[in-house]
Amino acid sequence: MEYRLPQPIDAGKTHETSLQFLHENLINHLKQDGDKGRYDECPGKRYACGFPLPEFQRQAVWAPDQQQRFLHSVCVGIDIGTFNIHASEWDDNGPVRFSGWLIDGQQRLTGLEMFWTNQMPLHGLYWDDLNRTERHRFLRTKFAHRESALWDEGKIRELYNLLAFGGTPHQANERA
Repeated sequence: MEYRLPQPIDAGKTHETSLQFLHENLINHLKQDGDKGRYDECPGKRYACGFPLPEFQRQAVWAPDQQQRFLHSVCVGIDIGTFNIHASEWDDNGPVRFSGWLIDGQQRLTGLEMFWTNQMPLHGLYWDDLNRTERHRFLRTKFAHRESALWDEGKIRELYNLLAFGGTPHQANERA
């Protein structure tokens, strides 16, 4: 029997993580800022929560109110979806191409970064205004991610295009 539907794409494995994972990644990235960091070869030198963005990724497009609604969703405990990163591999020269790329989730991670770096308040409060208990509760929020290991830019672009079908619509020139 002929299989008439497209074959599945290897979108990687799921990791059940929390916002603490992203926060720690951002802190480590900011500590390395200015030094030859782990992802110094990032195309375009753009990052979200410390993850390098592929050059074909569009710019951050969420308006402040969209970021605020996402952050509010974190506070009230609803499912905030997932994000997708590419696996990391290293050789003697550092990270291998595609290592650690953020394939999907830039808008949400940018909103989190804006809050964590005190560039945007949530309900009138900046990250530095929160007490220890409030921060701990926020960082414990579950935010699973998928880690793919495709090692072929064409396949990474295909995955990006498939994952980027919703949310704020992409313009034709923003697709990979």
